[in-house]
Amino acid sequence: MMQAVHKKIRSAMKAMSKKEPQENDENEQQHAALVHSDSMVSMYYKDYVTGSKEMDLRSQGLKDLTIDIEQDSNLETIDLSDNELTSLPQEFGDLPNVRSVNLMQNSFCKFPREPLYLKQLTVLNLKRQAISSSYASMGADTIPKLTDLPSDTTWPVSLEELTLSENAIHELPKSLATLQKLRILDVRSNKLREFPIHICGLKSLTSLILSSNKIEEIPEEIGQLTNLKMLRLSKNKLCKLPDTICSLVSLETLTLRNNQLTALPVNFDNLQGLKNKPNTKRLGLGFFAENNAFIFPPQDVCESEVEKIFKYLDNIRGNPDTLNKLLEESQKAMEIKAGGTEQMKYEILKDEYFRDLSTKLGKSWKSVASYLKLTSAEIETIELNNPGHTEEQIFQMLIKWRDRSVHSAKQMPKAGKILKYTGAGAKEVTNNAIMEKELALPQELSDALIEAELVVLSNELDEKRSRTDW
Repeated sequence: MMQAVHKKIRSAMKAMSKKEPQENDENEQQHAALVHSDSMVSMYYKDYVTGSKEMDLRSQGLKDLTIDIEQDSNLETIDLSDNELTSLPQEFGDLPNVRSVNLMQNSFCKFPREPLYLKQLTVLNLKRQAISSSYASMGADTIPKLTDLPSDTTWPVSLEELTLSENAIHELPKSLATLQKLRILDVRSNKLREFPIHICGLKSLTSLILSSNKIEEIPEEIGQLTNLKMLRLSKNKLCKLPDTICSLVSLETLTLRNNQLTALPVNFDNLQGLKNKPNTKRLGLGFFAENNAFIFPPQDVCESEVEKIFKYLDNIRGNPDTLNKLLEESQKAMEIKAGGTEQMKYEILKDEYFRDLSTKLGKSWKSVASYLKLTSAEIETIELNNPGHTEEQIFQMLIKWRDRSVHSAKQMPKAGKILKYTGAGAKEVTNNAIMEKELALPQELSDALIEAELVVLSNELDEKRSRTDW
């Protein structure tokens, strides 16, 4: 019945198109009457004329679609975005001339294979699937989405742009490696945990967008994508960048915001294409690295203009000792953020931090030593080796505790929170690896510091009592 209605409409429209211009008003009335005969048909043909090269049916509320190969063979561009389609007719894949298909914001929970049979296809957009009015009353987290792509997918080799963003895709099929003409791949806002290493052989790729996923590591093979101009990796879980990223000399945009990075590669200034051009930053083009944990270069340098980063790297290479020290610190910090060993959590407690802390404990240091399980004999030895030098006694006590603390330790409140008990403000502490990166102190040290502060407060209270008539 539906096919018959469609043919009747097509025939009538074809006949009307042959009439003289003066009959336009009558034609429009006849067209309206025919379209009114079926609501779905009215939406389907409202913005499409048989024989056109373009089918633009955005935001029509479509839940179904009919394709007539004979009548629709001229189509080159199909825009079906913002509808409620859950499937496509089999005939869709037989359209001979279609180059661009936009299926953004429909209700596909399963990947539609029909567009992949289009031999001329260059652009495919499947952004934000399964957003349907039937789920309007449900929370965003409960709305079903396109979750995965079939592993046996055969892609049209002509494809140049593929958009799969804002879905719930966990991994990309290895079959993507066949798309040697692919220039743009957008998979932002999905659930990828691993970088799709099999795409590193796509020599034509110029834009790779992987922001807002859960990727923890970038493979060395990324250096093969030498034609990349845009690489977006913000809002992932990256702790480290491979040195091979410096081979991407065509890069003009690199975004690294909101990761856990502690260092840039030493030869990062190879990426001269990142130098900001006028008005490009406001367009989101250039280099962006806010909200990381950079030690090398320092975070404030990494958040400044890229020219300043390049100048810093050029200068630091002239001072190998400083360079190696910073790289060592950033490596340890990276390993801790990536879930390093318990021993590393002690090793991050640098001498500079203990030097600063030793100026704040005063006579209460023996209480701290007792809580850190130093014996009376060990405390006495420290006093004998450093007579009359309280700060040095404290420092040696802390170093002794740290160097033997290779056993497991529970994580503790942030260092800033602990040091407020000992009177040390965040700005007073010199160890950036602790304070600025908000790394945790081992539980036993934090407990000792807190308890020592309570002892100090108690002693102060006793002194006040002795000076009053209480």
